[in-house]
Amino acid sequence: MNYMLNIQFDHSKDKIEQVFCLDEDSSHRIEMAIMFEGFVGLLQTDQLEQNGETVDYGPNRIYSTKSGCLERCMQHMHSDAEAAFLMFKFVHYHTQILDRYMNYARLPQHLTRLIDEINEDDSLDEFEKEAKINLAKIFVKKEAKAGKVKETEKIINAIKTANYDFHKFLYLYDQNYDIDNMLDEILRKKQQD
Repeated sequence: MNYMLNIQFDHSKDKIEQVFCLDEDSSHRIEMAIMFEGFVGLLQTDQLEQNGETVDYGPNRIYSTKSGCLERCMQHMHSDAEAAFLMFKFVHYHTQILDRYMNYARLPQHLTRLIDEINEDDSLDEFEKEAKINLAKIFVKKEAKAGKVKETEKIINAIKTANYDFHKFLYLYDQNYDIDNMLDEILRKKQQD
């Protein structure tokens, strides 16, 4: 079976959303859907695991898989062109969001691991261990204050304040945060790759 989406491409355009015959507002909403559903899946997975529930199989698996995130994003699409544009953008954006969340969520674990490694190093005396531990704490605090972590925290707070509702999230986010800067920062690696 040969199935074609109902899309009219315009390859004469310079901006990718225009090639898909979408406007900037549609492009923005699609990128926000990826960001929202990506973070929601990660937050829900963490919450379920903290409550002792499994996310490896069953109905909760939709929160822990890339395909589950894509399915949730598809619910926000209004046309075949938007769905195709979503799939075009999804894989890279989802990877960036996952990396961002992992860096944000794992900072306390990173510090604990560094301290354990320093304490287990028998070649160091107590003074050297204390100095290295203090440096590790300074490093992790600096990382925590870095723009990426602050922006990730803003995104997570906006999602929670919106009670996991995409439309409320869009409103809160656009009203309270500089969306263009935040998306650019989150997705900047795309241009570097």
